Amino acid sequence: MHKTYSIENEVSPTDNKEQIEKAALNKWKQIYKNYRADEVVAYLEENQASFDLFGDKPFYQVTRTQYNELVPDNKQINAKKLKDLNNRANDSVAVTGTITVKQFKRTISESSNTPNLFASESERYKNKITFDELARWLISFQGYTATSDKTTIKNKEKFSKSPGWLFKINPVFAVGNDMFDTLMLNLKLDSPNKQKPVWEYDNPLTYIDKLRTLDKPNNITELYTNLSRAVCIEWDDFGRPAIFSAGLPQFDSADYYNVEPMTSWRVLKKDIVLPNTKKPDEFTTALWRSIGEFIPLPHVEIQDGTKDNSKKRKSPKTKKPLQETPNVGLMEWLTLLRNNSITESILTNKTLTLKNVLLLKSQQADGLPVDDFNDSFDFNADLLVPTDSDSSDLAHGDVKFLIADALERIRLVHNALALAAKDIAELRYGEKGQNNSKFVNEQVKSLYNKLDDSFNEWFSSIDPTGDLVEKSDELNEVLRKITYNFKSKLYVSASSKEINGTTVETKVGKTVNKNIYTVLNSFDFKIRNILR
Repeated sequence: MHKTYSIENEVSPTDNKEQIEKAALNKWKQIYKNYRADEVVAYLEENQASFDLFGDKPFYQVTRTQYNELVPDNKQINAKKLKDLNNRANDSVAVTGTITVKQFKRTISESSNTPNLFASESERYKNKITFDELARWLISFQGYTATSDKTTIKNKEKFSKSPGWLFKINPVFAVGNDMFDTLMLNLKLDSPNKQKPVWEYDNPLTYIDKLRTLDKPNNITELYTNLSRAVCIEWDDFGRPAIFSAGLPQFDSADYYNVEPMTSWRVLKKDIVLPNTKKPDEFTTALWRSIGEFIPLPHVEIQDGTKDNSKKRKSPKTKKPLQETPNVGLMEWLTLLRNNSITESILTNKTLTLKNVLLLKSQQADGLPVDDFNDSFDFNADLLVPTDSDSSDLAHGDVKFLIADALERIRLVHNALALAAKDIAELRYGEKGQNNSKFVNEQVKSLYNKLDDSFNEWFSSIDPTGDLVEKSDELNEVLRKITYNFKSKLYVSASSKEINGTTVETKVGKTVNKNIYTVLNSFDFKIRNILR
């Protein structure tokens, strides 16, 4: 759709940003209102040969001749290897230079040396594949490739094999009422650059020569059809595929936010901007905890009462972040759709879903996919309307302050609970007990297990024109119940060791008794200040 509905022929190099956006929005509205995609069908029919898995220009592949031209002599597909294909005892045997179907399927990703004991398919079917499955896995393989294969193309200079573009980002997309609505919400048309998917190159070798230069694609269709491997699929006399794969160079992902719209970003030292990626320990972290990465929020400061117990909590203050992190391109596009007069009526008061789906790669050298992440949160599109971000009074402030304020309170509750759990663990297991970290992690995990559904429900029901004070109190009450249950559970399970406590020295040199009552009283004091 990005290719067929590109505005490259409707704008000129001299047009400014406002003119380009106007052309993009008018084009988008026309497509949305017609509820048709005739141009897409016409393009597919016109380029039908480009989507054939076989023939002289196989889809997402190279021919045997092209493959042999790309790889070193000892990696080429020769008569001996073709004979070995037919002589395989079964389809799980990998011929030299190939990857098996079970490794090619990203839900299995099983190498010949390391069996996947908990695979989604039985041993009998791991290496079976239909043509339609092959097409889908071919696309997925190019996006989530890993680095387990040994063959690379010939090149004058050494290069790092691409792990697949999707492995290098934290991909998100918007979900609408149906498939058409979803496609349209993610159809970001405000780029005047020529859209050129990989299959429009005259020859795969021409495209691969461009990859050798490490030039970044300047358009979204080329980026999302980017090849990480030169793949050649040979078929033996029994109809069994053998997948030859050669690594291709990867281009740099730094400072690429003007092209890549479907990920959040992080700023490193020297102002280098890279796509966000999920670490293994973040795969149990709900997406709502990263809302600030997708909807720009003001900075909020809240007193928890520990610095000066004689003073009441000050009114939250806002300040600009120290560093500017680029916004998610998709969210900027949705904001434009919601606020521009051309399209605002379509998104007004519309419930949108932001979905985050990705594969987790192994921390081993092969980097194969080992798990998947799938989470989302719903929100009212009216949250994207610009508001007075300088206000710090919920009664007269803006909805983004409400969200930032809520996330900051949750962060402080997390910290207070984790500290209390640490103190209880030390009473229970000793100051350096082996189970201390496990106990703290279990308590924090329990907090979020109880909070995840409640927060998503609370967030999706926010009405930017409603009573924000009442909405804030609603979440505070949820947090009070969770923290009350945390205290009650610990009181009930307290041992005599925790009740009697131990003598500790404070920072000012005083000797005091620390027991479960003093620990939870301190916790309770913080919670009252945080949630008042």
